[in-house]
Parts: sequence; C-alpha cells; structure tokens
Amino acid sequence: MARIKYHSLARYLESIGHLEVEERGDEIVVSMVTPTRSDAAGVQGVDGERGIYRLVFRRRGDEVELVDAWVEVGDEKRHIDISDLEHWLRFVETW
Repeated sequence: MARIKYHSLARYLESIGHLEVEERGDEIVVSMVTPTRSDAAGVQGVDGERGIYRLVFRRRGDEVELVDAWVEVGDEKRHIDISDLEHWLRFVETW
C-alpha cells in the first residue's frame, strides 16, 4: 500500500523545491520537471526534452495515499505503476 504520513510528504516537498503542489480538498497533486534524457544518462546530445512528473495523493487524516502517477513528455502521457514508487515513498516517509 502506498501510504505515508502527510507531514513526511510535506517536509520532503518543502526541502526539494522546483515543483508545484496543489491541494484541493483531500487531493494533493505534485508536479515536477524531469531531467532531460541527456542529464539522466550523463551524456550530452541524447535528448534535451524535459517532461513533467505528476503524482496524485489522497489525504486520509494524517496520512496520504499515492493513487496515480504519470510522466508527460510533449503530447505523450505515460502512467507509472505505483508499486514502482514504493521504495521512494519509504524514503520520503523517513524525511
């Protein structure tokens, strides 16, 4: 299950900057710019296009649950399997 404490997520997001956080009722949408493929691969000239990660959380009391995630590159939208983010969420929870 992809649940962590709300205050852990809030502290982590405050610390990294360069992102947008929208809270609408019990929904929290986090948007952040991806590195370019060149940056991620550590080589120049691969691909300079950046995308946007979107993470959607639902707040339930003092916890948040990751309910959807995707990356947008140009007109393409690719969903991210939430189970692939479990390790990252465990890291955020220790923040």
